[in-house]
Amino acid sequence: MYARVIRLALGPNTEWEAQRIADVFASVLPKQPGFRGVTFLANYRDGEYCSISYWDTEQQLLDALARVRPLLTDMVGSGYLWPPTVELFEVYEPKILPISPREEPREEC
Repeated sequence: MYARVIRLALGPNTEWEAQRIADVFASVLPKQPGFRGVTFLANYRDGEYCSISYWDTEQQLLDALARVRPLLTDMVGSGYLWPPTVELFEVYEPKILPISPREEPREEC
């Protein structure tokens, strides 16, 4: 599985714009081949936003990016503090290991 992280800074008082973008992409992304899910994150105070989407294959991620990036560009225009950044990651899904009876989980300080 692969993940795409898009970061966008629109500045303070842009909650409505960011939510509109998230709503549109929550409708568009599931129609793309290989789509597995998306999470939208917001720092409304500073106007910084992030989306993390998950894809079956790297090629499906790249194909979807090519198809939807123009939509993001049209929606945002030049109304950002800096250009959106896109990062691609391979997702590691940890194995759940049994804890031996002698081994108690430790609390982090």
